[in-house]
Amino acid sequence: MKTISSGLEAHLSSESTTIAYLIKITRKDSVVVGLTSHDQDIAHDGVIYAADGALSKIKPAVESTGKNTRDMDVIGVLDSQLIDEQDVRTGLYDFARIDVYQCNWQDLSQGVLHLRRGWIGEVVLQNNVFQASFLPFHNLLEKKVGETYTPECRFNLGDSQCGINCALYKQTGAVTSVSNK
Repeated sequence: MKTISSGLEAHLSSESTTIAYLIKITRKDSVVVGLTSHDQDIAHDGVIYAADGALSKIKPAVESTGKNTRDMDVIGVLDSQLIDEQDVRTGLYDFARIDVYQCNWQDLSQGVLHLRRGWIGEVVLQNNVFQASFLPFHNLLEKKVGETYTPECRFNLGDSQCGINCALYKQTGAVTSVSNK
């Protein structure tokens, strides 16, 4: 359930709004990057959301019937001091946690509306523009965790995953006679 202050709710219901998006990215190395769609920096909950032009657009993704449905894509120009191209290329943003908020930039005392929480899936760089797919938390239910167990053994006897050392059960010898009884 989403919680929203009465002031922000009234503002969102009004005819004229002053809304900005806040994107909080927590990378795999625990570095937090804040971006905003507003034209000035916004400080909220100890994070400075930079208005340096890196975040240019948030768009809903097209509905998909596949398993990996996305809620939205975040698109921006890679000219931010906060988002380094090398960090993107080395994968620091792959599977980073992402939180998307909406706020009234004229009156931050109204709080924020937490729109989405999830993680960044694939980050695509092309012509100095990044596009990051936003994967919601319910996609975690589709992620394989641990081993899959079946009634039949899925390994070959004696291989590295089997765990049985066949050399311990090996016997050598010679056949000296054969009887037909």
